[in-house]
Amino acid sequence: MRAFPPTQQRSTTPDTPAPAGTGLQIDLGQQAMDRALAEADILQGNNWHANIIRLVASYVSRGLADSEIHALTDRLTLTGYTVDDTRREVQQAIDGARGKGWTPQPDPVQQKMAEQVPAQTFDAPAPEQQADQATWPTPIEDFNPLTLPRRQWIYGRTYIRGYVSLTASAGGIGKTSLTMVEAVAIATGRKLLDQDVHERTKVWLVNLEDPRSESLLRLAAVMQHYSIAHKDLAGWLFLDGEDDIRITLAAETRDGVTENDALLNYMINKVKALGIGVILIDPLISAHMVNENSNMAVQVVVAMLRKLARETGASVHPVHHIRKGNGDDATVDSVRGANALIGAARAARVLNKVSEEAAEKLGLEGDAGKGIFRADDAKSNLAAPADKATYMQTIGVQIANGEHIAVVRTVNLPDAFEGVTAEAAMKCQRAIGKAAEDEPLRESSQAKAWVGHTIGELLDIDTTEKAGKGRVTAILKQWVKTDVLRVEKMPDPRQGREISVVVVGTWINRDEAGL
Repeated sequence: MRAFPPTQQRSTTPDTPAPAGTGLQIDLGQQAMDRALAEADILQGNNWHANIIRLVASYVSRGLADSEIHALTDRLTLTGYTVDDTRREVQQAIDGARGKGWTPQPDPVQQKMAEQVPAQTFDAPAPEQQADQATWPTPIEDFNPLTLPRRQWIYGRTYIRGYVSLTASAGGIGKTSLTMVEAVAIATGRKLLDQDVHERTKVWLVNLEDPRSESLLRLAAVMQHYSIAHKDLAGWLFLDGEDDIRITLAAETRDGVTENDALLNYMINKVKALGIGVILIDPLISAHMVNENSNMAVQVVVAMLRKLARETGASVHPVHHIRKGNGDDATVDSVRGANALIGAARAARVLNKVSEEAAEKLGLEGDAGKGIFRADDAKSNLAAPADKATYMQTIGVQIANGEHIAVVRTVNLPDAFEGVTAEAAMKCQRAIGKAAEDEPLRESSQAKAWVGHTIGELLDIDTTEKAGKGRVTAILKQWVKTDVLRVEKMPDPRQGREISVVVVGTWINRDEAGL
């Protein structure tokens, strides 16, 4: 104002616009400087009534209470009038502004924050009374662990009642096909994959990426492959696609993240009414409109999913994507977006594609090694991590309309130790021990003197083939783990460095070999 003073004093009425170039316009809006100008105009006796109405409307729109507005306007009483006169005029302006909808809508964030505070603290009781009335902090009391409720696992160690769990993978691996088989397994109570169904319950599968017809194709293929009739699923499985359902739990606006509480409450009521125990949302990104890289925004969505799980007692399981990598296997750190999501999930798994070359090393050759993927525990807060990964495979199933649809099945890896006896292990020890007297055999499979060639020859396994080499590698790994063999370092004068060699661990005696 000091830098750009008005050219002349202005006095206008609401119906008379100020001529151009006569000074700054008084636009109350949200500008504190404009209100100061209005007050100055009022105290000079210019358009007192009109300016009071505009000033009061500004205060009402900012959410001030009547008493706060009166406290601000009492000092605007002009000579010849009393404060009561001013208050009557101001109250009429307040009532008019509120009647015309100037009062702002309640801030949902402030409401939620206020709900977190025990009501009695607003009455400002004495400290000792407040401590008695508050419901928290909650003191620990004597309890019997025998009476504590058990965790309610529904399927394997992936789906659990009352919690949010997660499946994540890159596109095209088979996560949608996998969750379809799991939904059918839970809805029928049958062990279709290598996971126990602890409880048969109703399942709601929401596919927000494909139309319902595409989900029905996948369902038809699963039913055909696993010999499941419609009567087995009737009343137990609910299926929706992106063409008949829209879910936006939260969205980011100019005012921040807005939660769709009405939709969430509707979902809670429907899930309760139908007795649904598992809710699958595929993919999660289609269920909200917030920045998935913002921890604060994602936390809002996660809190809504937790509320859905806890108020319904259902297992809420979103399907998510991982970041594009450089070919390395996906881990918990590969899950796309903010870490608030993985932090809230009580069980999570990532799917990794297994190359045909890697499948051959596992003993799977030809068609048996195609479409293999691995489910790894990415996080398991409520259960011990799996001892080993679960291998599965997508296969094509031709349904009645002629379409070939992907269906997931469990893959049982060949047993590397099939036919390998304690006597055979003892013979391998003797051969490796004898070699160590001259020059120990190498640990590296790239070395000409690889120990695996000796083991393969004694066990009649062809190590020139990938499958045979992979099997011997698995045997060697297990023998080192159980101290049948050991890996040690020794200097190599020819290469001028240390190399890893294999020697005998704990010798197997004749009794242990059954001789």
